[in-house]
Amino acid sequence: MSSRLAESPASLASLSTGCAFIDKAIGGLPCRAITHIYGAASVGKSTLAMEAYLGVARQGCGCFVIDCGGSYNPRRLLQLCGSAPLPAHRITLFRPRTFEEQSELIAKLHLFLDPTVRLIVVDPITNLYRRQVTPEAMTALYRELAERQLPRLVGLARDNNLAVIVVNQISTWNGEDHPVGGDAIHRYAALEIYVDRFENNSTSNRWLVLSRPHDPEPHRRILAELHESGFKAIKAFSASPSA
Repeated sequence: MSSRLAESPASLASLSTGCAFIDKAIGGLPCRAITHIYGAASVGKSTLAMEAYLGVARQGCGCFVIDCGGSYNPRRLLQLCGSAPLPAHRITLFRPRTFEEQSELIAKLHLFLDPTVRLIVVDPITNLYRRQVTPEAMTALYRELAERQLPRLVGLARDNNLAVIVVNQISTWNGEDHPVGGDAIHRYAALEIYVDRFENNSTSNRWLVLSRPHDPEPHRRILAELHESGFKAIKAFSASPSA
C-alpha cells in the first residue's frame, strides 16, 4: 500500500488522481472537498474518474460510485487495468433511476460509509437533472442540486476526510460551452478539470485545463492523449500554450 493511503485517514490532504502527470501539476484530488470534472460528450471525463477510483481501490481503500447515466463500464475498467486485476470488491456501485432517487441516495449515503471509503464519485451529476428539467420544474430542480445535493456531498467529504468527484456535462449558449449547473458546482468545487478536444475532433488528443476556482493561482493546461489504457501526457503548460 502506498504511503499516502497508509497514513491515518484524518491526516490525508489529497488522493492520487490516478494520473501521475496530473498529480504532479496540482498535487492530487483534495480531500474534504469536491473536484469538478466537466466537458463535452465522449472526451474522457468518465475515464479520468475511473482512473481515480481504480487507483484508490488498488491501494486497499473503498470507493462509492453513483452511476447516473451508464458511465460505469466494466469493459472500460478492464482496459484501464491492463494486466492488473480489477479490484471490483472495493468499488460499491449505486444506480439511481431518477433525480429524486439521486437526491435521496446522497442524503442517506452516510449510512453506508465505513472508514475504508476514501472517494465518492457521482457521474454525471446533472444527467438525471437534464432528463427531468422543464421550464416549470427548473427552479425546484436547480435548488435541489445547489442547496441539497452539493452541500451534502461537501459535508460528507469534510466529516469523513474523503474526496468527492462530480462529473458533469456541458451545454452551449451564445456560442460558448458552459457546465450544466455550473454556477452551483463552481461555488462548491475546490478543483475543476475541464476536458476538451484538441483542434481536430478525429484525434485522441485532449486539453486538460486544471484550475482552483477560489485560488488566484493561474490555471494549468496539459495536452494529453487518450488511449485504451487511459490518459498519457504530451506536454504541460503553466497557464496557456504560449506561457
